[in-house]
Amino acid sequence: MKKLIYLFLLLPIGVLQAQVIANPPDPIIECDVNNPGDQKEIFNLRLRESQVINGQTNVVVTYHLTSGEALSNIGAFQDPENYENIVSPQTIFIRLQNTNNGSDWDVTTMEIIVPIIPVADQLPEDIFIDEGDGDGMAQFDLTENESLILGSQDPFEFQFAYFTSMEDANANDNAITNPEDYPNASNPQLIYVRFAPTIDICDVAILDFSIETDGSLAIDQVFDASIDLYPNPVINTLNVNLEEVGQYEISLYTVNGQRLQSIEFVGNQQAVDVSQLPTGVYFLQISGDKKETVKKVIKQ
Repeated sequence: MKKLIYLFLLLPIGVLQAQVIANPPDPIIECDVNNPGDQKEIFNLRLRESQVINGQTNVVVTYHLTSGEALSNIGAFQDPENYENIVSPQTIFIRLQNTNNGSDWDVTTMEIIVPIIPVADQLPEDIFIDEGDGDGMAQFDLTENESLILGSQDPFEFQFAYFTSMEDANANDNAITNPEDYPNASNPQLIYVRFAPTIDICDVAILDFSIETDGSLAIDQVFDASIDLYPNPVINTLNVNLEEVGQYEISLYTVNGQRLQSIEFVGNQQAVDVSQLPTGVYFLQISGDKKETVKKVIKQ
């Protein structure tokens, strides 16, 4: 037993130490505020240093331009707290070195990014659909304007989102969930498009255009006295009564145009379960006999 203990004590200290691991950190993103448009900013590369170290002790972190320099431990940045990127995005190579063991080190990478400033090549055009039925309702592809807005810009560098109010567009909240198949909520209706880089935390452009179809649509008005909805406001079950027996389809939409459910039935009465819906305003579209009607539903 004494011999085993003696041999254990003779092992090199480096063998007993766990190898350091350079943990990949999150990207650092800086908005393009200095000389906007050049996609260059000053970065403090040490912002993510704690992620790289991840609680390890007796280590030092250096930053390098290339993998070769990081692997060879040469060319470390002299002022990593004030580093100006060369391109965006740019990969920075990080070396984590054990200060007690020169042969114990690891290398990882970190992205530094200055998002591009979106500039519309052309303003979006209004969209008009002539269906010929005069009901004031149509399904719109709101994405038709994206090629105009982008022009020759790389579509993979940008993203689009569509909204029914300027407030939501600015806040990037309540985006229309089906912009390629959107049923208008009024006629005409103003649509707001948020044109942003793929990393949407800096500069964005808010543009607007109108969608319109033939006929008139006023959601706040009673369209057809022969259709009765009750109770409205509703808590659990909305009853739909029609004057004439026929074949109908009922579709329930959010105010952002997301279709929640559709029911096809034959007759003149139908119950719609809304018990699981959040409180708010919805639109009920009733189609049948080459006619369409839209009514506002308030869920309590």
